[in-house]
Amino acid sequence: MKFMPTSRWPGNLTGLTTRAILVVLVVIGLLLGGSVAGVHASTTDPGGWLYLRDGQALAADEDPLQLLVVGDIMLGRGVAASPNTLAQVTPELQKADLTLGNFEGVIAPPGQDPVRLSKNIPGEPYKLVMGRHVPDLLQDSGFDLVSLANNHALDLESSGLVDTIDGLESAGLQVFGVSGKTGETESPLYVDRKGLRTAFLAFTMIPPPSIPVRGPVPARYDPQASFTAVASARQKADIVVVLLHAGVEYDLSASLTQENAAQNLAQAGADLVIGSHPHVVQGTQVIYPDITDTNLPVAAFIAYSLGNFVFDQYNPETLDGLALRIDLDNQGLRAVQALPLRAGSHPRWLAAAQADKILQRVEPAQNCADQPAFKTFTCNQDGCQPGKASEIIGNGPFQSGEIDLTGDGKPEQISLASGKVEVVQDGKVVWQSPDAWNVLDLALGDPNDDGRYEMLLSLRKADASGALRSHPFIIGYRGGIYRQLWGGSELSTPITEVELGDVDGDGAQELVVLEEQQGGMYTVSVWNWHGWGFVLDWRSAAGSYQNLHLMPEDSDSADQIQVDHGCTNQPVQ
Repeated sequence: MKFMPTSRWPGNLTGLTTRAILVVLVVIGLLLGGSVAGVHASTTDPGGWLYLRDGQALAADEDPLQLLVVGDIMLGRGVAASPNTLAQVTPELQKADLTLGNFEGVIAPPGQDPVRLSKNIPGEPYKLVMGRHVPDLLQDSGFDLVSLANNHALDLESSGLVDTIDGLESAGLQVFGVSGKTGETESPLYVDRKGLRTAFLAFTMIPPPSIPVRGPVPARYDPQASFTAVASARQKADIVVVLLHAGVEYDLSASLTQENAAQNLAQAGADLVIGSHPHVVQGTQVIYPDITDTNLPVAAFIAYSLGNFVFDQYNPETLDGLALRIDLDNQGLRAVQALPLRAGSHPRWLAAAQADKILQRVEPAQNCADQPAFKTFTCNQDGCQPGKASEIIGNGPFQSGEIDLTGDGKPEQISLASGKVEVVQDGKVVWQSPDAWNVLDLALGDPNDDGRYEMLLSLRKADASGALRSHPFIIGYRGGIYRQLWGGSELSTPITEVELGDVDGDGAQELVVLEEQQGGMYTVSVWNWHGWGFVLDWRSAAGSYQNLHLMPEDSDSADQIQVDHGCTNQPVQ
């Protein structure tokens, strides 16, 4: 069984032929361990509890401020012609004290056809334009406020954003996540309800394709400025809610960049950090900021991505959506309940039997820095066994690096952002990955052992039916051009992260992979190039592994493999 262009990334354990010890450091964040407190609800109460203060259910005499937060809202393109789009979810949306989500796009100018304005033009970014009836539809369905901090807020430039704000506010909706002018820090939106003052802020880490010199813009995330904005809002409000537009599209796991940003905002004083942009549901986390600072919340809840709410994307992962019903009182976070849903053009809540897959994925991890959060394997030709861990390093999936791809002695600069790879030589972009590819990770080295440097990509692209499939590709410079030197067909076991290094000490680089298994679990595997493709040498047992790194142990030893997350899950009791 071989990993070749016609393979299915086979899973037979064939042993490890090594001359040196392979040390695999696996740092486990048991995001999915344990069961969510409470019971899965009926079709009228479709969620599970993700957080209960002190593990206690709400008493009958409690009357908390209740938020209902959804993911990406897009009522244009393929959704525009759908009648009664929100009919099946409206009753639940109307029950909450405040209902909100990420408004992904803009409103068409008067007299213009939003479908025509959204028509894709090759070589230009996608535009998401909605009809002028949309603000009234949202308000009638129960929405109270929406965030505009996303990469589609300027799809019709500054004038389109101004018109969108006017249209939403005229319908009675409040907006947040917009800076008054380029470079200005966002002013929070304060809402007084049920004796609590709640501050709403939103930031995007995914910039629009172009930023105007003047006029309103979506509020950009900046580690220091955003921290200061949240900390300032904390001084003036009882509750702080932040929506964060960040991450890699269609990746089921939050990136380290997402995690750092969300935790930074929580440490600044946010009670809630709710993510969007990946269009799929990602995990959640409960953290406890510095308890010596009485101004900070006792507990903060992070949802890295709620996925789609209403959108014209119909791949299986994008049809899994999540809303959160959140109860707040004068002590802060009281309860968080998951409401799994079927997204698409007519969103609907899922019954308990249908919701299990999503609920398992979003069981929260809590910060528990005082507990070891790693596992180590030591492998040789006789197999693998637990071993002693070394220090933890690394920054997660690839962001940027340099290597001499052309063989001229001068390294090219390679970057990966928002699923697209760019190669820069002498200050000019000389190669970009195709728009149809969503690149999750890449590794630089010599994967095919031919004495030349290449890039090995882990990517997702649509098959003939439109479903996203996982592929590994090798890209190199040959004959004066960058081209695909080797590519595996779609994999039955998707891969997310990749690294290249000499992990067995034989002088040649191996391919190390993080594989996505069923139930949100992952395996680590090591593959060797055999002239025509990759052959599996070793695969770990499944675990909640993330963020693959390699580190040289010393100049005379094999590289170490690290997979970390930094925390062991502590389920709500």
